[in-house]
Amino acid sequence: MSERPLICITGPDRGGFFPWIMTKIAIFRAGGKSIRITPSKNSNIDINKIEGVIIGGGTDIDPANYGEEFNKINKEIEGHTVKNRIIAILMLLLRMIFSIKTSKAGSDTKRDELEKRICQHAVRQKIPVLGICRGAQMLNICLGGTLHQETRQFYSETPQIKTILPRKLVSLTAGSKLNNILGTSTCYVNSLHDQAINSLGQDLKVSATDQNGIIQGVESTCNSFLIGVQWHPEYLPQSVQQQKIFAALVKNAIIQKSWH
Repeated sequence: MSERPLICITGPDRGGFFPWIMTKIAIFRAGGKSIRITPSKNSNIDINKIEGVIIGGGTDIDPANYGEEFNKINKEIEGHTVKNRIIAILMLLLRMIFSIKTSKAGSDTKRDELEKRICQHAVRQKIPVLGICRGAQMLNICLGGTLHQETRQFYSETPQIKTILPRKLVSLTAGSKLNNILGTSTCYVNSLHDQAINSLGQDLKVSATDQNGIIQGVESTCNSFLIGVQWHPEYLPQSVQQQKIFAALVKNAIIQKSWH
């Protein structure tokens, strides 16, 4: 068997252990190996050795990165067929146990700078990239886009779902990479975000939206694999469909590896 491609997974210095472990497991199941990179851990790694990138989820991105001021947002998490409920409860408990919040949301400027550097390198070198939640937003910002700091105003007719369970219905753009990977036109995903993509970055197109028109997925029109999803597929290990996202990343990383 050929050597597994190396995927770097970004995260914060404080907290983020649980999503790192869940993402690491997903990458291993997909045939890759991973390394965690935070502002103080492995940040000086030779990024030329990296064959794939995951920009992970976490606290809000400092809006100064897209020319706005910070607006404080209150965050909540809700919970919801027996197997899914048990898994969701376990995921939520572990997430709470291993989660350590910084005192001010959107203030992790060192992480912002690290992820912008890695993302920009990956875009230039055509390295496969997957952005998860905050990571999708970071991809968009790095390419010149902006964010909605608050999304409540979009949920006047339907409730804003906040859950680790796959309860939010999203529609996938026909013919998009995400549509082809998941093999469906609609799917249910989890939802833990308050912010979302506003104006699109350069060479990005929308690949998924929810019932209120909020962007839930984006992808590059230039890079062979640069995808951002607003949900957390790493928290859905029981979903064969959602794990295909990680498999697609690893597959493209193997292709990238064969070119060098």
